[in-house]
Amino acid sequence: MLANQFHEDFLGVPPIKNRGQSASGGYVFFAKKQKRMPLPSLTRPSEQALAQTSNQRTSCPFFWEGARGWAFLFLFFLPFLTSAQIDTTFRNSVLTAFNVMRAGEDSEKMVAAAKLEAMFSEYYSDPIHFELELDSVPFLGQLSSWDGVIRMLCWNLVLQNGSYQYHCIMRHKPTKETVAVTIFQDNTDWERMERKPIRPNDWYGALYYKILANRYRGKTYYTILGWDGKDNITNRKVVDVINIQGKSVILGSSMFKSEKGLPLHRLIYEYANDVSMALNYDEKEKLIIMDHLSPEDSRFEGQFQFYAPDFSYDALKFEKGEWIFERDVFAKNRGLNNLPDNARPGDFKD
Repeated sequence: MLANQFHEDFLGVPPIKNRGQSASGGYVFFAKKQKRMPLPSLTRPSEQALAQTSNQRTSCPFFWEGARGWAFLFLFFLPFLTSAQIDTTFRNSVLTAFNVMRAGEDSEKMVAAAKLEAMFSEYYSDPIHFELELDSVPFLGQLSSWDGVIRMLCWNLVLQNGSYQYHCIMRHKPTKETVAVTIFQDNTDWERMERKPIRPNDWYGALYYKILANRYRGKTYYTILGWDGKDNITNRKVVDVINIQGKSVILGSSMFKSEKGLPLHRLIYEYANDVSMALNYDEKEKLIIMDHLSPEDSRFEGQFQFYAPDFSYDALKFEKGEWIFERDVFAKNRGLNNLPDNARPGDFKD
């Protein structure tokens, strides 16, 4: 999961946008105001699987007397030792690719990113590796749905002209025995993206930081939250949906509605580059809560470089297979609004 959970006092704020060649090498995955996101978990199967493996090892009667027992013990654990070494080698190869993407020229960055996609695709096509996550790999976002069906790897690189190139690889299991790996290709822009489904080979490009899984009538709906550093003027955030059809993946679904009640395939929010927009899922309230954006002056309506949070909050509530928009909700998460415990809804007014 990407950073497992963002720091609660900014709820989904994305990496710093570094437009120059600085000490960060132009490859960013930090929160604004110099707050580093928590890093992903260690390279390993799930903790439950580890616990089961540990119990099996301690209960097996391997400690026979004499050399025969030690030889059998070594041969039994050899596959585990070999597997661990393979994971370490793979992780080191990933780190090498990221080093190139941080410090290389544009052409070198793109070649390294393409090689990394090929490496991930091959490695995670093996069902044995499906649950494995990489440790000690900064700038790589790792997400997973709570039901374990979807796992994603996300990263971005900054080119010499200051533009971003996004990369995302998703893996899921069409069946218990097979794994499908999908490479998202950053090939299109965001214009009119709200009203059409998108295939991964014609992707708009974003850093995803949250996957939600909601069920209705036997179907699971996978919702993703993401960020895009559009340019030096504005940023964007997106709420989208992943549709799985066997081995195929399609982004977007008309399960959203605008404030005016119009059906949309995804929600896109654009705001000034020098502010932060909160957009994340509240586990307790079961809502996607977000800052309401508005221009600093009504004369700037539609000019998103003047849009910023106005200290009110909107929400999306999952009901009967749709995300229902709720205007002006009271955000109960104190980490979001920094209000005292005795605050009331009226305290949000200017």
